[in-house]
Amino acid sequence: MGDPDPRTRPAVPGSSCEYCIEKVRLESEMVKSRVKLEGLLKLIKTMEQDYYHPVDDSEEYKTYCAEYKAIETEQEKLRGKRNFIPICVELNCEIRKIDSDVEDKMHDIEYNSPNRRKIAKARNLFNSPAKLIEISNKYEVLNSEEINETIEVNDNPDNSKQAAEEPGKVEKSKIPPIMLKYVKNYVDILDVIRTTCGPTENKFGNGYIKIFTISIEQYQKVQSTLKVQGFDYYLVRPI
Repeated sequence: MGDPDPRTRPAVPGSSCEYCIEKVRLESEMVKSRVKLEGLLKLIKTMEQDYYHPVDDSEEYKTYCAEYKAIETEQEKLRGKRNFIPICVELNCEIRKIDSDVEDKMHDIEYNSPNRRKIAKARNLFNSPAKLIEISNKYEVLNSEEINETIEVNDNPDNSKQAAEEPGKVEKSKIPPIMLKYVKNYVDILDVIRTTCGPTENKFGNGYIKIFTISIEQYQKVQSTLKVQGFDYYLVRPI
């Protein structure tokens, strides 16, 4: 009678199952590939910005681009292999135990309400009624009073000046963050977002990663990427 499949053999205390070992190996290779990609990308960008040495006929530039593409393709293959590894169910698996401890600690983080004295009081930022805009259904037919109020607000020079001084701030405040659930390989997820959607501002807290986008187009692209990759995310943090 032959030996059982090592991937189904129960792990002894202090050891790890074959699934987890292979997963760790693939993740290590992905980290190495990501470091290589970052170095090549900086090198390629530097060559593209060199005004005195155009890259149109540069064989060195073409070699770097081909190498970048090859490593990027290999990284996608590694990510695919990693995602197809079955979930570990061995109770004695050391790697599984470490991952579970990390996840438990993340969920054990308690939210402490700030001291009432330190909470800032709400301030009325609009001194003039003409600056107060009530947003409703944008497809709703406006009556004459609403049209006049809209014209009055848009024609106010103070509003125009404020909008000209802070265009980025106003635009960014309209876009809510995407709440990405914390997992061990969150670095790889953010790497996928950065590669496919461009740079984003990311903040971590209470078991979630807030992804702030700079435009509606990038916001929709990040949503689409997370959905295609099968990652857990929320548009509003769940209670």
